[in-house]
Amino acid sequence: MNPEPLQPEAHGPLANLERKDRDERIKAFLLTLARRTQTNEKAAQTIAMILADRIADYWQPALEASMQAAESLGGDEEIYPVIDTVIAKSIREKPDLNLAAELYNRIPTDTVLLKQTALEIFRQTVKAMKERNRVELYPAEYIAMVLNLVARLTQTGESVEAEMYANEALELSRSHHTSEPEKFHDALCSSLETTALVASGLGQREKSREARTEAINLMRGVPGQERNLAQSLNNLAGTLKDLGELDSALEASREAVAIYRTLVPKEPRETSTNYQEGLQAWIDDPRPQFGEALVGLSSHQNDCKLHQESLASAKEAYELFRGLSGDYPDQFRYHFGMALHNLGMADFGVEDLDSGLKHMRESAKVLAALVPANSEAYLPTYAHVLSSLTLAFAKHERNREAIEPARECVDAYTRLNQLAPSLFKEQLTRNLENLKVLYDAEGMTDLATETADRIKGL
Repeated sequence: MNPEPLQPEAHGPLANLERKDRDERIKAFLLTLARRTQTNEKAAQTIAMILADRIADYWQPALEASMQAAESLGGDEEIYPVIDTVIAKSIREKPDLNLAAELYNRIPTDTVLLKQTALEIFRQTVKAMKERNRVELYPAEYIAMVLNLVARLTQTGESVEAEMYANEALELSRSHHTSEPEKFHDALCSSLETTALVASGLGQREKSREARTEAINLMRGVPGQERNLAQSLNNLAGTLKDLGELDSALEASREAVAIYRTLVPKEPRETSTNYQEGLQAWIDDPRPQFGEALVGLSSHQNDCKLHQESLASAKEAYELFRGLSGDYPDQFRYHFGMALHNLGMADFGVEDLDSGLKHMRESAKVLAALVPANSEAYLPTYAHVLSSLTLAFAKHERNREAIEPARECVDAYTRLNQLAPSLFKEQLTRNLENLKVLYDAEGMTDLATETADRIKGL
């Protein structure tokens, strides 16, 4: 879907300006308003009114304003939910398929700021294909769009809808693969991997393993499938770890990294990919997946007591994501935060306490800045990092310092448990128990009793 670029008509005092200058003026205006939303609710309402009335005209400067704000990810976090939510709401209430088609190709695969907008664009694109009877005419294209929608749903924590669409994509892929195996080979492999991803998020580990194993068997030895094979192997390693099969997880992870290493340029920082331009950059450049595979490998090496190897992999991942995050913070700040967390864990493995705590704290700081932008997407990871930091302090008998991250961790899991008790009650209980132990150790009897009462009430 590649419609002609929209050419909206200008009105009022902006009418005589060149399009580029007009967009810059609008972008500056939106930034100013969004930064005032904490103290002036009318500013947010003004943005909503402007974008709702002129979304076709103003989406470009609005997105650019969001990208510009992402450069700091500090004092301007109030701009994120304002612009992202307003654009998504405007598009949902006033569907514009030409605009949806244009934005479909402009929203990057991953982004801090635009998760709700991206989700709405992909949801509407899939809906439009159904309504226009395009599913039977273009099944491969429809499956690809559904899988992209599932990825967006997964990013925003919409697990029920994600599972529904993942099942639909897998059913269609299997059906068409039976009659046209070559044409639908990629669709079936991608559908299996997506099914595994959703199942893993829902705690269905055996189902995830089965789907990924089938995908891997389909891809082995098939030319052009190396990158997809590496991705499935890397993800399978995580599933095997969850199942307690640490040696098998390490083996799959090593194979994934070895494949990625053959695909990534020897001087990766010299690659000129622009990740803000949209989907194509992520298709062309395997560096982000390579970095994630290195993070995974470091974790599996640490589990198997290969601590020096773990530290080497962690450092390589850290350097890769530090560069990407510095160049494209909106796309890679989260990945950099996770690389910091992993590096901290590797530091602890070689008994470098100071470096481990330093990197853990930096990881928590990075992720804390992301939570206001999209708590559904980032709060679970932030809670996990806080839990790791708490345990690191406690393990090294620094109980007093452990209390603050332990409290923040409990607060995070309390919020998550209110949203999804079936997924987060166990983590909340465990971290409340950790907090009680810390209170007892520091002689804070009243707080320990209060925490014990909370545990009983769950």
